[in-house]
Amino acid sequence: MTSTVLKKAYERWHNGRVPPRERGAQTEEFELGALLGIPSEAVDDYATLAGRIEGLMAREVRRALVVGSTGSGAGVSTVAVGLAATLAVTTGLSTLLVDANLRDPVLHRKFRVARDPGLTEVVREGMALSQALHQTAVPNLSLLTGGAQVKSPQSFFQLPVFRELLDVWARDYGYIILDSAPFGMASDATVLAQAASGALLVVESARTVREVAAETTHELQRSGVRVLGAVLNRRRYYVPDWIYRRA
Repeated sequence: MTSTVLKKAYERWHNGRVPPRERGAQTEEFELGALLGIPSEAVDDYATLAGRIEGLMAREVRRALVVGSTGSGAGVSTVAVGLAATLAVTTGLSTLLVDANLRDPVLHRKFRVARDPGLTEVVREGMALSQALHQTAVPNLSLLTGGAQVKSPQSFFQLPVFRELLDVWARDYGYIILDSAPFGMASDATVLAQAASGALLVVESARTVREVAAETTHELQRSGVRVLGAVLNRRRYYVPDWIYRRA
């Protein structure tokens, strides 16, 4: 897989050359900046990460991946957005980005859209996905925000209808990327990962203790979660340098 498509998209946004079809919607130019307005040297790293995910999930019928961390502030949402955007652009497959961090959802702010309706309305109230979905300026990438607050996220992800919907969405989307609460701080994150096809652990350089990351990985595996690997997030950069390694 090559990152040429991403590089061209980045250069187009960076130089202010946004195609006419992308003008008009209030959020679209912002989204191009947020998702593709990254240092050009990081584009290759996102492409490498997406390529590894493609390979590891190639035989999966349902490609639903949870992105989480051992603690807060590790940049999980940045990784989830960057990975989802890269997969959407480079594979050409419809990709669904879901804000499944029901304790502290942030994707609606990143995209400058309303928080609700979103995931909770689709699952609990039976709202059609199309009514809650936001189309982004990134080709093939759709966003489902968190929706209204719930009292028990763990119970929410244990609902049979949630798992059924994941199966339904998997028939329409090549990839489903779920932004999660920290694995090490909330039990609902593990329940979410159990419902998905795998998990990706975000590790913050110079802050996350190696033993903590290893123990989190082992706990997830003991819970039946397939851990695909880890992303090292170097927070001193505007958009971190991602290093993907197989767990």
